[in-house]
Amino acid sequence: MHVIADDFRALHDLNIGDRQRGADPTEVAVATLDAMLDSLRQRRSLFLLASTWRSPSGLMGIGDLLLEQLHALRRDLGTDEWESGPHNSVEDVYPASGVHGVFSAAVGGDTDCDPAEIAGRLFALLPACIRQPPRSSMS
Repeated sequence: MHVIADDFRALHDLNIGDRQRGADPTEVAVATLDAMLDSLRQRRSLFLLASTWRSPSGLMGIGDLLLEQLHALRRDLGTDEWESGPHNSVEDVYPASGVHGVFSAAVGGDTDCDPAEIAGRLFALLPACIRQPPRSSMS
């Protein structure tokens, strides 16, 4: 879990840095999701092992790490109070669980997901506050 968490935090820092330098938020978000999936594919055995772990929150596997990433995005994009609060609300758990499910199918399952499309499709399903944060949040 710690190895995957470190990878995700490093990708988060790159995401926020790119956004602060004026990169297109959509391109940055899709690239980050793609890099997260690539990282998990490279660490397939760790991912499969982590997927069997149930956290105190009740989420399986890396669900808590994805929830942590979502909270970090909300914090760093200045959207903590936009749509939902900083706690484990339905609005946060739902996308974290969904992203985990797609990652599980893409890394450990036999799915017909086109690897080139996964990140773009995931991005389209994320909450609006992550896809299009208020313009003032990165100014």
